[in-house]
Amino acid sequence: SLMLKGMVIMLRCEHCKVDLPDNPSRCPLCMNVPSGTADSGESRYPLLFASKGSFSQKVTIWVAFVSVCAALISVAVNLVFPANGWWSIFVIAGIGSFWTDFVIMAKKYRNMPKSIIWQAVLVIIIAFIWDFATGFNGWSVDFVFPILCTCSMVATIFIAWFRKFHIQDYIFYLILSCILGIVPFILTNTLPNRMIIPSVICFVISMILLLIQCFFHGRAMLSEIQRRLHL
Repeated sequence: SLMLKGMVIMLRCEHCKVDLPDNPSRCPLCMNVPSGTADSGESRYPLLFASKGSFSQKVTIWVAFVSVCAALISVAVNLVFPANGWWSIFVIAGIGSFWTDFVIMAKKYRNMPKSIIWQAVLVIIIAFIWDFATGFNGWSVDFVFPILCTCSMVATIFIAWFRKFHIQDYIFYLILSCILGIVPFILTNTLPNRMIIPSVICFVISMILLLIQCFFHGRAMLSEIQRRLHL
């Protein structure tokens, strides 16, 4: 240890035989009380403060807590009143669907056009699963699919305009949304006894947007498709 006129100016753990900088109350190795005089110089290590977490992190934690509590309560109530079947499974599935969608959104939030198309596809898949699980009444094909496709196209255009994106930052995802918007029109005209009005509206919007890209942004569209598909 450092010495000044025979006096120790640094704490020392006699058990571990090591010098301790700064002014610790105990040795970090053996937790014994050190001897000597504390170093009165500037601290060699920065002070660390526990992170309080952002507002979004706190909201996420609370929503997760409420979700788990809701799932547990639904299972408990279902066990007490089992006459109506295992309806708690649908509650848990709904909570799981929400969190699946939330995780995808959190991972893709930096690229909003990409996040929008991911969200649309994921919710459509979840809607199909729910529709088939409840006997397939066709609401996923008649309403959810075309409405989500229409919303994804409108949302992509609005965000690109609001955030002033360059055309190549969103055109590829807009094209994917337009192509996806043609699918419900095909399904409703293939399956019997389907409501075709939402699908027709979605189809018309998809074709108009595709034509706009072809006529006014043809080079950018072709360049982006070649770049994405490595043609």
